[in-house]
Amino acid sequence: SALYVVRRFARRHRLGMGLAAAGLLAIFGLAAAALWQARAKGLEASRAQVALRQSEATRDFVSSMFLSADPYQGKGLQTTAGDLLKAARQRVDSKLADEPEVAAELLSQIGSVYVSLLDNDATRDVFHKALQYNARSAQPSLGLAAAINARLAYIDFLERHAPEDRRKLDEAVRQLREMGKSAEADLGRALIMQTNLLFSENQREQALAASEESVQILRPLAATHSFDYLWSVVGHADLLASMNRNEDAVAAADEGLASPLARQPEYAAVHLDMLGVRARGLAGMRNYVEAEPVFAQLIESNAKVFAAENSQVRYWRYRRTQVLEWMGRLDEAHEQIEKLLKVPATSAEHPMASVAHHVESLIIDNQRRADIPATSIQAARELACKEADAVRFCIKITLVEAELALRAQHNAAARALLDVPGKELEMQQNVDLAQRTALLRAWLARGEHRFDEAQRLIDTVRTAPAVSPEILAEADIELGYVELARGQGKAAGEALRRGRAFIAQPLVMLTPQVNEVDAALARADAMP
Repeated sequence: SALYVVRRFARRHRLGMGLAAAGLLAIFGLAAAALWQARAKGLEASRAQVALRQSEATRDFVSSMFLSADPYQGKGLQTTAGDLLKAARQRVDSKLADEPEVAAELLSQIGSVYVSLLDNDATRDVFHKALQYNARSAQPSLGLAAAINARLAYIDFLERHAPEDRRKLDEAVRQLREMGKSAEADLGRALIMQTNLLFSENQREQALAASEESVQILRPLAATHSFDYLWSVVGHADLLASMNRNEDAVAAADEGLASPLARQPEYAAVHLDMLGVRARGLAGMRNYVEAEPVFAQLIESNAKVFAAENSQVRYWRYRRTQVLEWMGRLDEAHEQIEKLLKVPATSAEHPMASVAHHVESLIIDNQRRADIPATSIQAARELACKEADAVRFCIKITLVEAELALRAQHNAAARALLDVPGKELEMQQNVDLAQRTALLRAWLARGEHRFDEAQRLIDTVRTAPAVSPEILAEADIELGYVELARGQGKAAGEALRRGRAFIAQPLVMLTPQVNEVDAALARADAMP
């Protein structure tokens, strides 16, 4: 820039600039300054001409590309996005061979579209071609090269999980960071990719640091890089929700939702993603009363874009059903899950969705204390337990079945169900399921008057370092039942009240479980 040239001149000629104020040297100083200014203006004009030429070339290129969609000159209404992308790639070589800067930039944008289409082969081809054009430029863009290399390393890592691909992405991030402000937008995008890789490797704190940095970098650029900024906020909020930092997730989602950009029609999909994270965060905070209308809004908004049985709509219907269950609206939850089960899943729906729906149906009916037909349990078991990826759901079905047996005082059947052969590894990896199993075993021991064993199992759960508040409340309730069976009314009342306070707090309607606890409390309070 002209300012840069003048500053460099002043630094290199400090003495001359100082003497220029006196006598004849002033003339030489002014002449030199004039020459430098003329050179600077010439450079600036030259750059402006290059920018103008690139702009005109880009405009002409895009116009010629979309001309193929003209009903009278191209394929007309039969033209697809794939056709346009293919035509664009072909026209780069035929129309922009002498404009490597424009060709490289356009191919980079085309490659980004292929990324969104999940066409990795086409993405690689286009990005490699963009790198070739960039290398042919009189002044190759280091920023463009680093940004493309980051993208390539990212998609390669997702396919191969090779350490060298991870190192290539890290190197691209380092290069972009060293380029300073000129590469900030590309750095922000690369950090989003790095966040995903770190999270996939279970490096959650490092992923969170990269995610926070991407938001901080892109926030000041929101006006010119709106989508990148909004997407970084969505990704950061989603990461926080995945780490159970629900309050922070809601705050991050609210930042994005408060932006006027998120309300623009072209960012409607990102807006819905933000609402989704907000709903998940509120549910994670057990703020079900506020979360349920957000889930309902997500269902309505997605249904306007997609069909009612679209996989995305069905997902949010499932999540709302869970919230209805958690807030005690069990009959509504039962009605909603039955509607999901009556319509077969589409091919676009996740394979585990149907399994999740069947398991949720069993959980809801168990909470309702409804009679569950053996055929329903068998159907859910056949669906879940044959899938290697559904071991967690298979165990959940087993635990529901064991609870039903315990409630019916079929202790032998419950004992057989709670001995989960071949699944101990999964139980160890899922602390929540392991602790729920321990509490059901305590229930079995209580029913057989083995109170010391029941107490030991409960204490193991209560003192575990990773016990959740939900499990702790269930442990308090089971402890209360054990103390009640021992005839210890005061101790039973204290434990039952602790557990009841937690499970009843988010409810808008009392559940059969709470009614059972209240009945036990009445018996405990009546003891001398």
